[in-house]
Amino acid sequence: MSFTPVTEGQSVTLTCRSSCPGDTNPTYIWYHNRQPVTNQHTINGNTLTVSSVSKRDAGRYSCALRGHEGHPSPSVCVLNCWSVVYSHKSICAVKGSSVDLGCSFSYPNNVIVTETFWHKPEIMEDLSKKGEYANRVKYLGNKDSDCALRIEDLRESDSGEYQFRFLTNDTGGKFSGSPGVTLSVLTLQVEMSPTTVTEGQSVTLTCKPTCDTGAEPIFVWYKNRLHVANRPSTIYRTMTINPVRNTDSGRYSCAVQGHENHPSPAVALNVQYPPKNTYASISPPGDIVEGDSVTLTCSSDANPPVHNYTWYKINNGVATLGSRQNHTINNISSQDTGTYKCKAANSVGFGYSRDLYVNVSYSPRNTSASISPSGDIVEGDSVTLTCSSDANPPVHTYTWYKINSSETTIGSGQNHSISNISSEDTGQYYCKAKNSVGYSDSVMLYVNVFYSPKKTLSGKFSEGHSVTLTCDSDANPPVQTTWYKKTGADSVHEVSGNSRTLTLVSGDGGLYYCVAHNQYGSHNSSDIEVTFPGVPVGLFAAVGIALLMALTVLIVLVFVCRTRRQTSTKDTGRIVNDVQQADSGPIYDDIATVPMTSDLKQRVVSGDEDDVQYASVQFKAKNKDKAPDSTAPQPHVQEKEEDVEYASVNICRPPSGENQGEDYSAIYSTVKKRQN
Repeated sequence: MSFTPVTEGQSVTLTCRSSCPGDTNPTYIWYHNRQPVTNQHTINGNTLTVSSVSKRDAGRYSCALRGHEGHPSPSVCVLNCWSVVYSHKSICAVKGSSVDLGCSFSYPNNVIVTETFWHKPEIMEDLSKKGEYANRVKYLGNKDSDCALRIEDLRESDSGEYQFRFLTNDTGGKFSGSPGVTLSVLTLQVEMSPTTVTEGQSVTLTCKPTCDTGAEPIFVWYKNRLHVANRPSTIYRTMTINPVRNTDSGRYSCAVQGHENHPSPAVALNVQYPPKNTYASISPPGDIVEGDSVTLTCSSDANPPVHNYTWYKINNGVATLGSRQNHTINNISSQDTGTYKCKAANSVGFGYSRDLYVNVSYSPRNTSASISPSGDIVEGDSVTLTCSSDANPPVHTYTWYKINSSETTIGSGQNHSISNISSEDTGQYYCKAKNSVGYSDSVMLYVNVFYSPKKTLSGKFSEGHSVTLTCDSDANPPVQTTWYKKTGADSVHEVSGNSRTLTLVSGDGGLYYCVAHNQYGSHNSSDIEVTFPGVPVGLFAAVGIALLMALTVLIVLVFVCRTRRQTSTKDTGRIVNDVQQADSGPIYDDIATVPMTSDLKQRVVSGDEDDVQYASVQFKAKNKDKAPDSTAPQPHVQEKEEDVEYASVNICRPPSGENQGEDYSAIYSTVKKRQN
């Protein structure tokens, strides 16, 4: 209700205003000093006119809507009354803004206003003198009738009731307008529905002011303090996000347009979603060498955070390895090479990482050397040596070596070919395989080249009266040897089987050669001539003279022995006569104490025998006219040589320990001289 202050005799019009919605033509009821107004005053709609105000009209007036009489308006004073009238009983103002509290006051004409101020109902203290209002309140009125107050930079703590009070020079002339003006500092609150949101659902945010300013304001929405301008509903009290995505998560606030510096407290929109962007990684990065220790890490974007991780290794099947975010492999080996993946799960769902391939490098191992084709290798073949090795990364360098008296590098490359292989290629081979991690040597590979005999050579050496022939040949496998003797121009005779040597004696002379042969061929040696030289002529002469003297002495001894024994003259004469009249031919029978063999290889059986071998004995012919003298040696006048052939003359020595004085002389053969 509003009015303009009057004095006695003037006319006054009171106006009743309502902010509540109602009928289009409401009926107003007026009160004077809380009593219904009589018809002496003019009532026209929402106005009450008092013409020519008199003292009986003085008092307090109020109004109400019919049907709502229990809620009358604040009263106003007419004519000489103590009163304070506020423009609005309640005001809603935005935090941080300025607000004017409109006010008018009245008092009797016979008093003078000495002091005016605004205060809180509880404390009669001037606001301008309180610290929290310092420099923020300004009194816009005067000491007559205007009592307006301005409060700047409103704070939430400024909300409450404010009253105007004035003091006069009249004793007891103090008055406060009560009830005062209720100030509500508008604050904003954001409400979210539902409070828990999963990706794909719908969510509504509502900006709620704590008081009503009367007109619907324009709202401004913020996400993480940044203006949200890409949604059509952002100028309204509510903002709906449908469907909500995980990228919509953030802190939302709102503000009234024109007061953007004073937004509402932020509310967190937490959009839950299953693990996504799940990936597996390995550390440390770079090449992984056998023996290292590595850690596999599973990472994922999820809300709420992942609460369970599972690691898998995929080879021929799927093997579960562990259930932690990090999976550590100590002393990693080549067996750990393979594909790994992880699974991340939360209360909303789960997600798998992409495959992570773990490649474990290691130096060459199980290095071996092989040869192809397999089987026996024959001189002239072509073979290939192959080096094989298990390595990661693959072997990049192969080197081949041959071991003879020393180590020799023979080539590089995984395969080493030998064309037209020869016996000189026989030996031990090995290869070295090398990659970026290390190297490894193969075990030795023995290459055995077979070939037919070659460089077949024969030789001889003499020992005593025998000759030994030897046959040597270069071959693989070793040879068998056969000896041959050439018996004619085009004929040969096999003289020995499988023997490297052949021993010959006197009488076996001739041309010999050997044949060396194995399963791959044969080869002949060159001819070798074997000869046995004869006994020298001078030797025969010496032996003959010695034999003749021995025979002469023997005959004399026999003759003397027989004479001493007084043998008969007849016997003696016969013996002498036999000698003298015997045939003078030079051929004699064998003289021997032991039988003789027909070959020339008679051996001395005992050291006690004196063995003398003769080829021939030569004598000079005696004078045919003279008779031999039985008592004296005959002179040897050589006119003509005569041959006497002997086989052997053996003189036996008496055994050791026997009587040395006994005469062992004996006549062993008759000597006959061939007559001319």
